[in-house]
Amino acid sequence: MNNWVILAVLVSAAVLATVLVLGMGGGGTPLPDELLPAKITGFDLASSFGHVEPIFKGEQYSSLVSFAPTKDSEFFQKIERMGITAYVFKGKQRARAAAELLLNSTYPGAQKVELDGGSASSFADNKAGQAGLIWQEGPILYEVFVTAPSGGKPDMNALEQAGHAGAQAVLALWEGH
Repeated sequence: MNNWVILAVLVSAAVLATVLVLGMGGGGTPLPDELLPAKITGFDLASSFGHVEPIFKGEQYSSLVSFAPTKDSEFFQKIERMGITAYVFKGKQRARAAAELLLNSTYPGAQKVELDGGSASSFADNKAGQAGLIWQEGPILYEVFVTAPSGGKPDMNALEQAGHAGAQAVLALWEGH
């Protein structure tokens, strides 16, 4: 009878350990085949970097794509570039910590916004002509960064709309995951 009690305790401990590991972000979040979009309506792909060395603690690597508006786009001459970075982390908690660091150090005025049923941080700087979004999908931290052409007054509405278009292109990759 004592063997059954010991076996039950060991099985319970193993189940508890598995739940804790998965709940703390060590579990396998299913990732989409592509982490970054190759196409966005109204934009042409300008550059792509598949593997950039990590800059955050716990980051494995990052990937980056850059887009320029097409001549027939509503964003033509309002947007210079849109960059989208996917920071790939070993777990959800590391990604969350990097998001907090990035927001506190680079975008302290960021505002929480809803993004396709989830939460994101939106930032905008009229003086610098920049806007974008930061959010987390499992162990991936995404940053969309949009800049206005130099000279003249930036169209902040266009910058923010372009940022949302980039975010929607990323979120489309996650559908079904």
